[in-house]
Amino acid sequence: MRKKILFIALALVMMVSLSFAGCSGSGGGAESGGDSAAEGTGDEATTAAEDDATSDTGGAEKYKFGVVVQAISGDFTNSFIKGAEDAAKLIGCEVEVTGPEEQKIDQEVSIVETMLESDIDGIAVVAGDKEGFRSSVDLAESKGIPFVTFNMDDGDPNDPGMKHPGYGIGYAGAVEYNFAYLFAEKFFNDIAPDVKNYLIATADPALPVCVERATAIRDVAKAKGIKELETVPIGYDFNEGYSAVENALTANPDVEAIVGTDHFSQSIANVVGDQGLGDKIKVGCFDPLPGTIARLETGDCDLIADQNPYLMAYYSIINLYSLKTNGSCAYNIDTGAFMWTQDLIEDLKVKYDYKG
Repeated sequence: MRKKILFIALALVMMVSLSFAGCSGSGGGAESGGDSAAEGTGDEATTAAEDDATSDTGGAEKYKFGVVVQAISGDFTNSFIKGAEDAAKLIGCEVEVTGPEEQKIDQEVSIVETMLESDIDGIAVVAGDKEGFRSSVDLAESKGIPFVTFNMDDGDPNDPGMKHPGYGIGYAGAVEYNFAYLFAEKFFNDIAPDVKNYLIATADPALPVCVERATAIRDVAKAKGIKELETVPIGYDFNEGYSAVENALTANPDVEAIVGTDHFSQSIANVVGDQGLGDKIKVGCFDPLPGTIARLETGDCDLIADQNPYLMAYYSIINLYSLKTNGSCAYNIDTGAFMWTQDLIEDLKVKYDYKG
């Protein structure tokens, strides 16, 4: 994951990008990344982006951009779709969002490369494995098709596997280690300051983004002398994750806290809530899915890390447009982070239009 300082203020990105085609409407701002975003709402950036989506570009050339996500179904993906569609409406382009039914790198790579062989002007990809996507980057470069990444990007900026010499790849998303570090600090300092042990529940212990986040969580816990009892693989299915968490609780009856690394961590809150353990075990989850929001409201989840998926897809489309019209884009857009606690539940429900 990229650990780079945000090179270009997001408001400037919007202003510059839109000026290339003389589009009407003002550019949307974005919240600060890094430490200052730990408890920033992100609402200003999201609202500005959504407001700008009411604009139209008139006579600008119409491009067609592809967006490939890690799994096409699910509530998390819905935020990507809305962000991409709103940005496309703003600049007057077409967008197609697709991805595998389940989160599988090989299937996603196949979809990316099929799209690159079609009539496409640029592509934005959730690229969670640099080895898996090397061929995709090569293919895009050979065809002169702009290729940007968002949400997950295992590319080292010094590694030609994901950033070829002379070929710029823009990224929009959280700076993974920093994001998870802020989450862990909030959790272990404010939510569960007295716990002596914890479990990590992760969709895939080998997936680079999960490794990055788990490392940050461990670093914070270790500094506080909190013992990790086990790393629990919960997979990419909520039912599978539910069973894995149940088994982990049986094997670790004295566990005091469980933290996740991804949106499948909703399974943690589901098990803790169903077993009536909300008062005994502190729970930290990633991503405000409807089910996780419901668990926060009932007290079965204590903290949700929000990485602003809407903005990730939104700014990816802006990056593609900038590459097509200007030949360059914002290299690393940090979409920031926000930590939702139960006292902020009403604001969270408004942001994600949660009806219960």
